[in-house]
Amino acid sequence: MLLQIFYSIHPERLLMEQTPHNLLFPWFIGLSMEDTCWVPTVFTKNRERLIVYDAVIELFNELLAIANKNELLSGEHFSWDGTLIQACAGHKNFARKDGNVDDTGNFKGGKRSNDTHESTTDADGRLSQKSKTGSELHVMCHTLSDNRRGLTARAMVTMADGFAEREAAKVMIVDAKQVVD
Repeated sequence: MLLQIFYSIHPERLLMEQTPHNLLFPWFIGLSMEDTCWVPTVFTKNRERLIVYDAVIELFNELLAIANKNELLSGEHFSWDGTLIQACAGHKNFARKDGNVDDTGNFKGGKRSNDTHESTTDADGRLSQKSKTGSELHVMCHTLSDNRRGLTARAMVTMADGFAEREAAKVMIVDAKQVVD
């Protein structure tokens, strides 16, 4: 999953196709150069298991505890960052909440908002706009990093709305202070 995040390789099939051709990928996931890569469906099922059983969260918390034990987190100065991540949904799946069918079939000519429409494939995706680009479906990713070493102390994904950044920062700074103290 980290390779997908670091190198923006979204489909598992594409990651599995690129793994034998990039020397970094097999090394990173613990395969030797002679080993065959996994089948994409197996990778997808294992990824889902890691998420469902909170293994990713436990790994993150364990790494954070080790960093704290070795005094790598100062707890004095934190940097917070929030960014929009494109949701796993398209405009075609952004349908009316009341069940009525849109006449236009596209975004031209019709008003759509988070109040009247919702994604049928990604319930957390919300219409939001970065700078002067068109509105797209996004979720918000927030990270809180300790300034001494640049280690991420907290991470959170929320729905993209006008208040998500402020509210996430409040929650994450309190949580991070409790971990360090």
